[in-house]
Amino acid sequence: MGKEHKNIDFEELVGKYLAGSALPDEVESLESIVKSDEQKKKKFFEIKKSWSLAKSSRYKFDTKTAWQKVEKETVRPDEKVKPLYPSISYGKKLLAVAATILLLIVGGYLIFNFIQYREKTIVAELEPTQHVLSDGTIVSLNVNSTLKYPAKFKRNERRVKLEGEAFFEVEAIDDKTFIVEARGVEIHVLGTCFNVNACKDKDIVEVTVYSGKVLMITPDGRQFELKAGEHKIFDKIEKIVFEEEVIDPNIISWKTRLLIFENTDLNYVFEVICNTYHIDIVIKDRELEGCRLTATFDDRPLEDILEIIKETFDLRYFHSDEKILVTGKDCE
Repeated sequence: MGKEHKNIDFEELVGKYLAGSALPDEVESLESIVKSDEQKKKKFFEIKKSWSLAKSSRYKFDTKTAWQKVEKETVRPDEKVKPLYPSISYGKKLLAVAATILLLIVGGYLIFNFIQYREKTIVAELEPTQHVLSDGTIVSLNVNSTLKYPAKFKRNERRVKLEGEAFFEVEAIDDKTFIVEARGVEIHVLGTCFNVNACKDKDIVEVTVYSGKVLMITPDGRQFELKAGEHKIFDKIEKIVFEEEVIDPNIISWKTRLLIFENTDLNYVFEVICNTYHIDIVIKDRELEGCRLTATFDDRPLEDILEIIKETFDLRYFHSDEKILVTGKDCE
């Protein structure tokens, strides 16, 4: 447990967690206690269950019957009840009890929703990662990308937030649209496979559909429908949307590790390799930009691909500051 919270009472820590006011390190401390102490774990779920019961509409409180039962069991017919605080009337005390019960119900409901819909975060740092969301949707996340989503989706929509690049295989659920928020652009779908590229270092958001169809909504409310095989790009600076008629097979090479080049200029070849293998390659001799490559690499190691290109064009590679510098002669 963190030094600043080591003296906090366990019940107080649980209360702050259920109320949604616990700090991240307090949540981490609570999780650590629950995992390591069986008695504390049991206590935690007892308290949590009490909150859940408080919010349930199945539990009705008949305050009149409850008070009559208490008086019958604790006061003799010939005995007068002396109030503990004479200045507080019976009606006021009853109102106080009712207010307490109402507070428990409302508080329990709010905490239940906080826990149920709290936001989770997935981060892909050094390698692409794949995750299955609660609705069955499969998300492949590219390097340097972040996905935020609720622990449980709401009743009428499935909304996630993307920063970076991801490939979505959305499970179809009627009347429950899957929505991706990506730097101001929204993509609405029911069931389909598509790729979204919304990297921070770019002024564009790209959407590519591989099956089904999606609805792309720009920040100013314009809507564009994309069907399988279509690729649209939103320029955040110019506020325009344009379409590429032929989908580049290398858009999701970061996921498939399949690189396809058909008379492709060497500059773009290295750009694709950089995005796929997450390295930095710089062509030093501009004459090489006229070189064109036709080749297919299916899940080949980076070293093999670079060696084949090197032998094809008689290139030389130099390593400098975590970059690969490329030199060579004109291909003309």
